[in-house]
Amino acid sequence: MRLFQDARVRSVPSESAQAEIVARYPGTHIKILCQPGERLSDHGQDVGSYRYGIVSLAAASREALYAAYADVAARLRAEFVT
Repeated sequence: MRLFQDARVRSVPSESAQAEIVARYPGTHIKILCQPGERLSDHGQDVGSYRYGIVSLAAASREALYAAYADVAARLRAEFVT
């Protein structure tokens, strides 16, 4: 999960939201890389983008994986202030 401009983190996905994802998609691993109040640029980043979370999940097909990721990304909302 990433943005393509620096921003200050307003909120990150709650522990309960993360737990719901893991329950819905067993075997999923979620790592939130920042906390509210931090700037994305405060962390080591790739050139041209800023990661704020990592989601690892599996599915039976590429199509199912893309659908699952779209669902996960929609449920794991973070808010930023530019």
